[in-house]
Amino acid sequence: LVLAAVMTPTTDIITQFIFAVPLAALYELGYALCVLIHRRRRSAAGRGRGTDEAGRGPNR
Repeated sequence: LVLAAVMTPTTDIITQFIFAVPLAALYELGYALCVLIHRRRRSAAGRGRGTDEAGRGPNR
């Protein structure tokens, strides 16, 4: 929100909200994508442990 206040050409609150809402939405979208990717990688790493087809120990 501070970034939106600095970026706006005027001090009017409506213009600041016009800048702040998309910035906040992009932040939340980025956070949600990071959580989703982290969960997928963690579950893929959990499934990848164990032995390979020849029974030679952990897959690496």
